Amino acid sequence: MNSVMDDNKILTLINGDRIPLSNLMSLVFEVEDLAVASPATVSRAGMIFMDVENMGWEPHVHSWLQKRFSDSDEILAFHKDLFQKYVKPILDFKQASCIEPVPIADFSAVTSLLSLYDILAGQPLNTKAQEEGPTATQDFCKIAEKKFIFCVVWTIMAGVDEK
Repeated sequence: MNSVMDDNKILTLINGDRIPLSNLMSLVFEVEDLAVASPATVSRAGMIFMDVENMGWEPHVHSWLQKRFSDSDEILAFHKDLFQKYVKPILDFKQASCIEPVPIADFSAVTSLLSLYDILAGQPLNTKAQEEGPTATQDFCKIAEKKFIFCVVWTIMAGVDEK
C-alpha cells in the first residue's frame, strides 16, 4: 500500500502484479484502527478520526434532513421537531429504564430509523403536499408523524426486552 501512496502511484498486489494508477485516481481507506499500520503508512496518509461517542447521532440526522426535505422549510422544520419531540427523549428513556439483551448503539438505531422512515414517508408525499397547499401539508404532517412514531418503535426500541 505504501507504493500507492508514493509519487509513483503503483499498486502492488500480493501476487506481485503491479497496477499503475493515473493522476486522476485517488484511494480512500476507512479503517477501524491503525494497530497494524507501519510508520511509513501513517506518515503518508491524512487522518481524520471521528468517534461516534463524541459526535453523536445529531449531525447525521441534520445532514439527512437537509438532503431529504430541503424543498420545503415548513416540512423540514416539522421533521426537526419530530426528532426533538421523540428521538432524544426515547433514547434517554431506553438508556435509563429499559433492558436490551442485545444492545443497539444510539447511532445505529437512529440510522435504522432514517432508513425505515425514508421508505415509509415517500418522496412524492413531500412534493405533493408542498404543491397542493396548507391543507395537504397538514394532512401530510399528521400521517408523517404517525409513520415516524411507528419507525421509532421498530428501530430505536427494537432491541428492548418486554419486561
